[in-house]
Amino acid sequence: MKASGYGVASARQLPQINDITTDFTNPPRFEVLARLRPRDRIEYPAFFAAAQEKGYPNVEPLQVDLAVRLAYDIALKIVTQRKWLVVDARPPAGNARPGVIEAIARTPIMGFRDDVVVRVSTLEAGSRIDVRSASRYGLSDFGANAKRVTALLSDIEDAASNVPEPQEKTPEPKAAPRRPATRR
Repeated sequence: MKASGYGVASARQLPQINDITTDFTNPPRFEVLARLRPRDRIEYPAFFAAAQEKGYPNVEPLQVDLAVRLAYDIALKIVTQRKWLVVDARPPAGNARPGVIEAIARTPIMGFRDDVVVRVSTLEAGSRIDVRSASRYGLSDFGANAKRVTALLSDIEDAASNVPEPQEKTPEPKAAPRRPATRR
């Protein structure tokens, strides 16, 4: 009985929001998933930002020291390993266009569908990964989307830190120039 009372008390401390992003000023956008979401739940509600910042201060973008395509490939691999249904995967086009992954995650107990979008952008040195996770219905997600975002970014960060450094090619020793044969 105490555990359920604790769960209710914990839920009361969580912000009453159901959409989490790592970027308040330019949240990753649902494009393909927008067709599956209720019309009033496509855009990130700007008024959620203050509540999210207070309730989940550790939800922030991830910066990795990897080329954008490699960072995107790692993110896509992890999303796939989590068995989320990938509905759109657009690799980055250099500095011109970030990579975008849209996927549907299901909650473990009730099987609710939550929508996730991952954006991988080029930085001067490395890549930036932004994530948005949003419930389709309900007023509060009881922290599920924030947990999903932080866990995903943590796994991407771990995978990125295990990428081996590119080996620099050591130049082949130059062969001594051949001397023309001399006649005796």
